[in-house]
Amino acid sequence: SGSEGSYEISIPLASIGIKPTAGSKIRGDIGILRGTGNETTARVYWSNKATGIVSDVPDEAMLNPKLWGTLEFQ
Repeated sequence: SGSEGSYEISIPLASIGIKPTAGSKIRGDIGILRGTGNETTARVYWSNKATGIVSDVPDEAMLNPKLWGTLEFQ
């Protein structure tokens, strides 16, 4: 609802093919889907602020690397 906060996300990076080393950088984006039950009511991304589509349309599957941020591993 527009509130800022702190979030911690934990996934095994190897499970998505990433093997980071200290100081390495990759381009990417992280997002969450918000909703109730089986209905998505909002998409919120860290870097790509140009998307917010919540319908099942082809635009949702399009990748836009120019809108991604840089993820730096420490």
